[in-house]
Amino acid sequence: MAITGVMQRWQGKVLGVFGGIKGTFSLLPSVVTALGSNSQANSLLIKRPVTIVTVASVSTRGVRLPLPFDTVNGGDTRIVLNATAGSVLVYPNSGAAIGSGSANQATTMVAGKAYMFIAQSGTQWRYLKGA
Repeated sequence: MAITGVMQRWQGKVLGVFGGIKGTFSLLPSVVTALGSNSQANSLLIKRPVTIVTVASVSTRGVRLPLPFDTVNGGDTRIVLNATAGSVLVYPNSGAAIGSGSANQATTMVAGKAYMFIAQSGTQWRYLKGA
């Protein structure tokens, strides 16, 4: 995949950057089993932009958000869908927080819900909950 672009100038001022993405970009979901035993270190690392959790043997199983690509400005986005019959824990990357939680604290997703996690920085994730 390559990102291409052309910067447009007029009288020395940048008017805009126009371009696009050349190649393939996929939002195919990763279907996973939540892991761990109430532990951030043992939870399953999310690797794709969209993750569907289909198995969580107990409510202490979880998945973990990755370190954002841009650790200063954030912007990385992950969508997680809990397709299990119970709760699933979502942990931030090591040293980070989700929402108003403390560092390394998990957020509990109830059954049947989807959350969109957006990295504000390398140590702070925000999220939107599905209704």
